[in-house]
Amino acid sequence: MWRTFASLALMFLAVAWSAFAVIAIFVIVPGVWETVLGRSGGVIGALAALGGVVWSSGRLMRWADNILNESGHRASAGAAAAAEEADVPQDWHTYNAEIARSKRWAFYRRTRQFDRLAELERQSKGAKQS
Repeated sequence: MWRTFASLALMFLAVAWSAFAVIAIFVIVPGVWETVLGRSGGVIGALAALGGVVWSSGRLMRWADNILNESGHRASAGAAAAAEEADVPQDWHTYNAEIARSKRWAFYRRTRQFDRLAELERQSKGAKQS
């Protein structure tokens, strides 16, 4: 539970830091940029500072995500990836044909077209034997 609160606090800190830093960079400190870096360098300095703020906020948010996800999920990541790969069909044409056949079967069943339903089942049994 503490990890959730720590992650939430880091997220709020990242957002608050970004808001305060943007105000400081573009409202409070422009005179310093111009004095230290000159008239044309002040813009570059402000943009570089903004880039640093975006980078540091991103690092804070990534750290907050890592706090939530460090409870042994890294060890099971390989097993989860293997399970996902097993879920993916190898032959998409067969997979799509099976979906279309299932939809036809449901339509024939719902509309009580039992003769077409029997024909569809014969076709599917013939396709499986081939």
